[in-house]
Amino acid sequence: MKALNHAVSLGMAKDIRFETPLMWIDKAETWALADYYGKLDLVRNETLTCYNGIKGDGCGHCAACNYAPTV
Repeated sequence: MKALNHAVSLGMAKDIRFETPLMWIDKAETWALADYYGKLDLVRNETLTCYNGIKGDGCGHCAACNYAPTV
């Protein structure tokens, strides 16, 4: 991220900074955060975690889908 921030800032001749607040939390923590803010349905239905590109419940076979908590 630091390298990307630096490269883009140089290329644009402007101070540009990319923020990645979820980068350091795992999938379980992401689901817990969504639950805390009452957004489980949004995360479950409108985001992509399946490695095979299937939104919502996913494929059910890849490593990402097998790790997903059931709601």
